[in-house]
Amino acid sequence: MFRKRFKSKTTNFVILSLLLANISAANFEVKVIYFQPTDSQDRSEWLDLDAMMKSIQDTYQSEMERHGFRGKTFRLKTTHNGQVIVYKVKGTHNKAHYSGDTLPIVREELKRKGYNDRQSIYVVVMAGMGALWNNFAAGIASARPVGGWRGNSEYYAYCLSVETRGRDYIEGVIRHELGHAFGLHHIALYDGNDWIMGSGDRLAFHEARWLSRNHYFNNAWNHNVAPNLEEFHGVEVLDNGKIRFSATALDESSIFQAYGWVNTAIIGWNFFDPAFFEFGVKAKIDFTDIDREHLNDNKIYFQFMDADGNWTYHNPKTYTLPKPPSNNEPADSEQFPDCILCDLDRFEEHLKSIDVDGNGLVNIVDLDIVISNLGENIDEGTDPNPDVNRDGVVTQADVDLIIKQLNAAAAPTAPKVPERTQLLSNYPNPFNPETWIPYQLAKPADIAVRIYAINGELIRTLDIGHQPAGNYQTQSRAAYWDGRNNIGEPVASGVYFYTLTAGDFTATRKMLIRK
Repeated sequence: MFRKRFKSKTTNFVILSLLLANISAANFEVKVIYFQPTDSQDRSEWLDLDAMMKSIQDTYQSEMERHGFRGKTFRLKTTHNGQVIVYKVKGTHNKAHYSGDTLPIVREELKRKGYNDRQSIYVVVMAGMGALWNNFAAGIASARPVGGWRGNSEYYAYCLSVETRGRDYIEGVIRHELGHAFGLHHIALYDGNDWIMGSGDRLAFHEARWLSRNHYFNNAWNHNVAPNLEEFHGVEVLDNGKIRFSATALDESSIFQAYGWVNTAIIGWNFFDPAFFEFGVKAKIDFTDIDREHLNDNKIYFQFMDADGNWTYHNPKTYTLPKPPSNNEPADSEQFPDCILCDLDRFEEHLKSIDVDGNGLVNIVDLDIVISNLGENIDEGTDPNPDVNRDGVVTQADVDLIIKQLNAAAAPTAPKVPERTQLLSNYPNPFNPETWIPYQLAKPADIAVRIYAINGELIRTLDIGHQPAGNYQTQSRAAYWDGRNNIGEPVASGVYFYTLTAGDFTATRKMLIRK
């Protein structure tokens, strides 16, 4: 069924789009080529590419299921009885010729031979070769975004692997390079040894979520033009010395996920709920709390996917990192919710000692109790306890503490308006069963917090309503979640994601329920 947002398009466009939407999803397949330079031997039987590719397919499927996306994996080109088809291609040059600029040379030769089906990913094993790309790499990949290049229809991609290493090594290379062809990148934010996009066999949740809408992992799809980068807002240094990038995407379909990457490594991602976006809506992209050490280039790329799996990346945006704040400058505690929590614990204990009669108020009654006991030695368990500073004796110092608090309460203070809207870390985290979700608003906005399970299912919506600009960090002001879903049932232990929507601002963080 065609979406309402396209009703304003011309009849010709509608017909064209419907035809594109009806292209068989089976065309989005991974095909296997065994490429033989003129001076190499055929060892394809030893490799057993049928078993190897099915093992890689199973690895992706098990990882998708681990993250809640059951039955999802990529399609292989097979015979009617399920055998992986291996296309054997004789190269026109020797191994030395292909060891230089391997990818463009092999790609152009394969295209001339007809291996350029526009919706295929070609896995190419280079027979007899132990290194590629000027002897620098064991594997290389080129991706063609589906629906990318603002509608370019050439989606085919190539993944090249060496052949003279062990079978497990070759399988790892192909598994990794296929990730690139699907639109995944190296991850700068954590150790890569365990992950497919490093040297392991696991997917992170954000990668599984991306693949869950990928055309190669689905049986049905709609062809749309992928979301477009409208404006790059620049880079800034946060008070903690880390980096924040922001941009705006024009949602021409319904945006699902956004990536930012620098020098082939992902440095941030945003999740979006397509149900809350309509045609022409602008989506705020925000990658924050990035360590400087991950920014080893002065260009950032933005990559977007819509709800139908159409994706693209855009020409890089150049940036210059501002200088970090001086170590002599005190950090603004409002930017560090974890530090706030530590301070709040101490501050609450301090307030308890000042509230001598324990009625929740610091007033003249507390001052009278302290003055009445001046000079007295006080045991620790005395209740009410006039020894405000807990040094064992009531002195003028205890009186001064009460007076200072009374003066502070009476003094009018102007609330500080934050310079930017921001979603902060929930506390406590991990938690059981309740937690508070702090945030700050640079301007008034309608506020909602949506909580998602690790498989992307919406668990709970907290409709907070319209809020003025200000800080919402204490328990009395932050968003509160009792650990229950929308029908009041306690949720299970595990990782959850919470997304704050404030006008055109959207940000997502992770939290953990541990029971």
